[in-house]
Amino acid sequence: MERMDAVRRAGGVMWVVAGLVIMCGWSLTAPPDAPGLVTWTVVAVIGLGAGALLTARDSAWRWWAGRVAGVVIGVELLGAVGDRFGLLGAPGAPGVSWGDWGHFRAETAELVPWSVLVEPAAVVATVAELALGVLLLLGMWWRWVGKATAGLFRSTWPP
Repeated sequence: MERMDAVRRAGGVMWVVAGLVIMCGWSLTAPPDAPGLVTWTVVAVIGLGAGALLTARDSAWRWWAGRVAGVVIGVELLGAVGDRFGLLGAPGAPGVSWGDWGHFRAETAELVPWSVLVEPAAVVATVAELALGVLLLLGMWWRWVGKATAGLFRSTWPP
């Protein structure tokens, strides 16, 4: 089992490194919706956690690195849900992506090809992010919740 954990750990670190390289390359193109402070903070924490997984000989360090990354991602997911309901500010305010449900729904409509599926897709995404964020903060079923969160993030990439 220990050998398989090492393989999974190495695979996870490779994905983190690939994601960092792609995100940095994308940011260098100066897109109009470039990552902000929150995104770079999450990236830094995940990057440091990946570094801890590679270099830490003590399993407690690896455990804590995973938990800190999970909490940061959980807070980020809950912040995104809060943004959809105006908890972070009005539409167009600094650091606000949507600001209300209507703006989030409009963005969802750009991603979903059939108009009849826009509202269900927006609701499902919101419920999934809310549930995963809460589970990450509570520390329940870390491995499975982490995999589901990675799948959710993968379904929204590329930006």
